Amino acid sequence: MTRDYGLVIRAQLGGLRGTSFLPPYDGCTLTGMYGHTWNDWHGTHDAVEVALTPRGRRYFIERAVARDLQWLARARVFYDIRYGVVKVGAAAAAKRLGSHVVALTDPHATPPTGRLGIWIGPSRRIVLVEQAPTGRRFFLELRRGVIYRSSLGEF
Repeated sequence: MTRDYGLVIRAQLGGLRGTSFLPPYDGCTLTGMYGHTWNDWHGTHDAVEVALTPRGRRYFIERAVARDLQWLARARVFYDIRYGVVKVGAAAAAKRLGSHVVALTDPHATPPTGRLGIWIGPSRRIVLVEQAPTGRRFFLELRRGVIYRSSLGEF
């Protein structure tokens, strides 16, 4: 059944009893039921993202970059590197992960926008870094396979 668009949008939100959402809204999104895996050809944005304010636009851009780091950390292709099954340096890991990934010279370095940086140090310390087009630098640090710290808190 199809309907014309109206001036009021209503949705039933399951599992959020007692929660109300009041304007102004920064954006709205519709999520697809596709993979949500790292390097998915659908990308790290939701199926539909409508930014209603500059703050909403920034949020969607930064969330996509944060998802890229999160999804790589959980990806099957990264498992052997994360848990030390294979002993590789940053350059070999970047080559193994594809052209989107570049090796970093130190854990504080930042890759070019649009690239995900990896640094691998002693004792299986791994730092994943990506800079959003907004200029914000995101990182996720793993130590012996466990997430040690990150800047992905709000995402």
